[in-house]
Amino acid sequence: MRAHPSRGWSIVFAGLAGAWALFLLPPQLLAWYDAPGWAIALDRSPLYRGVHQFVAGSGLRDDYLVFGSAISVSMVLLWWSTGPVMAWLGWSGRVFSVILLLLAPLTFLSYLNHADSAPLRFLWGSEGLGLIVLGVAGILAGMFTRAPRVRAWQRVLLAATLPIEVAFTLLLGYWPHGTVVGLALQACVLAARAPRYETTTGDNQDRMRSLSSDESGAH
Repeated sequence: MRAHPSRGWSIVFAGLAGAWALFLLPPQLLAWYDAPGWAIALDRSPLYRGVHQFVAGSGLRDDYLVFGSAISVSMVLLWWSTGPVMAWLGWSGRVFSVILLLLAPLTFLSYLNHADSAPLRFLWGSEGLGLIVLGVAGILAGMFTRAPRVRAWQRVLLAATLPIEVAFTLLLGYWPHGTVVGLALQACVLAARAPRYETTTGDNQDRMRSLSSDESGAH
């Protein structure tokens, strides 16, 4: 089980995941289709002009690949920030955590193989299916965890993972970047308020006693 990072750092990492997704969104929208005016305006700002110059100077010419695959960093940050909370939930939380981590390499490979001639072209867009699976895992985590001190709001928030993904995808006009912003906000709330696995407190002993008593009562 994982007790790191601390609660404070978990909030920071979740916030960074959302901020990184938002930062990548304007150039990714322009690389994908006719972007909304706010994305065009931001992409023309001195900050993004400098980013584009840096990317071009590095020999990278495919903005769709560069700004798309970079969202994998946010997924790793989300996995890291929510680890202690998911460890507290037991098997259902661990399933959610594993899927979240696997989304990072899956998304990277998806963008890497977006070209028609790519050897793994069938992976392009597969992160969308992965995000749906994550939403289902959220329902499992919210409904079936037997860990103590899990409040009703936490169960509802976890079970609402898929609606959160859909809402922020529609709001920001692109997945997985917009989707990740919603997941980052969810992660911030969980990191700040939900019970979590700790290495030195008596809470873990209480958790194990509670789970053991539940298992004994089931026989």
